Amino acid sequence: MCMLRWGNSVALLAVGAGAAAAPVHNANATRLQEHGVETAWLYGNINHYAYYFADILVGSPKPQRASVIVDTGSRLVGFPCTGCDHCGTHLDLSFDISLSTSATWLNCSRNHCSKGCQNGHCSYQETYSEGSTITGRWFDDKVRLGDSFEDNKPVYANFGC
Repeated sequence: MCMLRWGNSVALLAVGAGAAAAPVHNANATRLQEHGVETAWLYGNINHYAYYFADILVGSPKPQRASVIVDTGSRLVGFPCTGCDHCGTHLDLSFDISLSTSATWLNCSRNHCSKGCQNGHCSYQETYSEGSTITGRWFDDKVRLGDSFEDNKPVYANFGC
């Protein structure tokens, strides 16, 4: 499972909700983007799925799409990485870090290693209120909120696999 640590650089603003239709850019969305607010479609149905989700594009030169659950109670969002046999079924293919030329593992000499090291890379562990736990190793990569229809600029963020 891949984890994204949300920081001040990426925020989610729902400008529409519904099926997987291509977003229609309106004057309001364009005005928001001119002020540095990134926009993306919010998908889902609280009664059917019990959650909402948004798309992000991760890596380069060909970004990989990941649909992530919008969880206001967590600082991390998750999506599967290749090699995870227990990550379940997801909308998108598992993220393959080897296909991203912009990805770099966070080594243990950096101050991000709050949970120690694993094979020379910073590791993480997150425990959720319902009792589940996730662990992995941190890396940096480019991320862009939304899908290919949005005009959001990529930023670097911490991820974990």
